[in-house]
Amino acid sequence: MIFGQLTTKIINKKFGMELKIGLSTDSYGERTVYGVSTDNDIGKRASWEFTHQWYLQPVVVNKELLFYIINREYDELLKLSQSPDSDGDREAFTHGEDASGDPERFGWKIERY
Repeated sequence: MIFGQLTTKIINKKFGMELKIGLSTDSYGERTVYGVSTDNDIGKRASWEFTHQWYLQPVVVNKELLFYIINREYDELLKLSQSPDSDGDREAFTHGEDASGDPERFGWKIERY
């Protein structure tokens, strides 16, 4: 785990929204990931919850450093859906099963913005 036991919030720069994991699961046992505003009272109260907290676990693939992004509350990895929508975008979900055999699918590259 990077930074020891440090957990982080992942915040979108443009919209100022934190990544948050949903409470319910779909038929695959996966949870939808949302961007949530902390500008209102509900968002401010909820932002301390573990559903908003993530930690990074490094993985090296072909000499490239990637990170698994793991939710603190459910210990599930962040991933994108297999199928794109009509615009070519993919929804974000969590993955609760072992993903160690597929770091290209579950690993994230972190670049300076």
